[in-house]
Amino acid sequence: MSDTRKQEIRKRAISELKRLAWDIDTDFEVTANLSLAEIDEELRSMGVAPERLDGLSLEQILAQTSPPKTPAYAYISNELLADEQVTSDAKLLILKLRHLGRQQRYPEVLELSRQVIQLAPNYWRGWISYSGVQVLLGNLHDGKVILDRILCDYSDNPKAVGAAFHGHGNVREIRSRLNPSLTEIMEATKLYEESLKFDPSRTNTRACLIINYALSGEVEKSRQLIEESSHCEGFFDEMSNELRERGGRGYAAKMYRVLPAFPMWFRNLMHGSGPVNGGTLDSAAVA
Repeated sequence: MSDTRKQEIRKRAISELKRLAWDIDTDFEVTANLSLAEIDEELRSMGVAPERLDGLSLEQILAQTSPPKTPAYAYISNELLADEQVTSDAKLLILKLRHLGRQQRYPEVLELSRQVIQLAPNYWRGWISYSGVQVLLGNLHDGKVILDRILCDYSDNPKAVGAAFHGHGNVREIRSRLNPSLTEIMEATKLYEESLKFDPSRTNTRACLIINYALSGEVEKSRQLIEESSHCEGFFDEMSNELRERGGRGYAAKMYRVLPAFPMWFRNLMHGSGPVNGGTLDSAAVA
């Protein structure tokens, strides 16, 4: 039984027992090897009579399909569309799906992505959005196939190729259930590096790389990229977003390696209240 499944069962059981005096911090977990009889016995040992449960029984809960779990965060581009050779209607759809994406309304983003593809089948942003949402919704194979197609069909477009390599990095991390091993972190790192080679303007990719370098012990690379990225508009915000998101993922316990790898001025900028005018960052009034 997956961790997601066990969490759902625990959540539903607690909901059913909310009118009872049950301390929710009690050590109780349904595992793949625990039978319904053993579940009943576990409940009784906690002073809860299983037959008193209202609504769905545990057997019904176990039989139900869990809702799809999506990552808590998706990178949403802020790149200007004014100079891109596509209709204004397609651009409007991209702006709408960006808005929905920031609200994590991914099924709606998926539908708008389909509309972009129908309206402008040669517009790479429609395909990259469609692929990204497929991955977020757990359709890793379909998302990866589309990313491979983008690398082939848009090989002369650096931005499209950069976005596709970044997407492949996301696939690596999500495939690991957002708890990547060192090997998986390094695999994703190589893909993020490829992404930046084609499109150095990708501040979110820079943030992902800096964190992955730190997680894999490549401290000097992490610090060097921080210095290189500090003058990129939007980088600090993207870095803050990535630190917050990754701190809430399955590998949050590994994040203790990250902040100590940062220069002090950058650490203070992200999480502290100390001076932030070291390194290459000049102190100045907020513009």
